[in-house]
Amino acid sequence: MEAVKDFDTIVGLETTEPEKEIVSDLLSVIYFEYVQSEGPPLPFGSGAFDTVCMSQVVHLLPPDSRHRALAESKRVLTPGGAFLLVEGYRDQQSGARKTYIMCHSLRAVMDRDEGLHHYQAL
Repeated sequence: MEAVKDFDTIVGLETTEPEKEIVSDLLSVIYFEYVQSEGPPLPFGSGAFDTVCMSQVVHLLPPDSRHRALAESKRVLTPGGAFLLVEGYRDQQSGARKTYIMCHSLRAVMDRDEGLHHYQAL
């Protein structure tokens, strides 16, 4: 929120109940709105947002759902708006970050063995 200074409202979207995943301090911020949805489709009109951010989400989606989720993000973004995609992997990582990614990938394998949606970091 501090990085994006020009906004009226920040909307967080998650599939779980807010009490389980979001700290209560954030839920009490007047310009923060929380929406619970299993989407897609997302529960917003086309062009509803100037900025859309997907952070650490895409690798949790089954591969056949990724395109649909990205298309929905594009649909709710105003033309010319900003789309921010954050995932775990990047070039020129430190040794510690590479270790984290390897551990995360192992966790993804274990989660899939348990029937959970969790895939390798992109």
